[in-house]
Amino acid sequence: MFSQKNKKAHLLIVTIYLMWLPLNSLLLLETENLIWAATLIPHFAGIVFFKQSSDYKTKYLSD
Repeated sequence: MFSQKNKKAHLLIVTIYLMWLPLNSLLLLETENLIWAATLIPHFAGIVFFKQSSDYKTKYLSD
């Protein structure tokens, strides 16, 4: 359906969009949104890091 390059580009676009939502809330300076953003940003960063590390393991550490 999608090529591997298109999947990575799509994942990147979705990640940036999802990270922009809490950053946009930060600009509103509402306490509830600040707490929401503070919990979501590391969560999405962790997903991206985990995906990259699993790609690395698949590519370089497989026997």
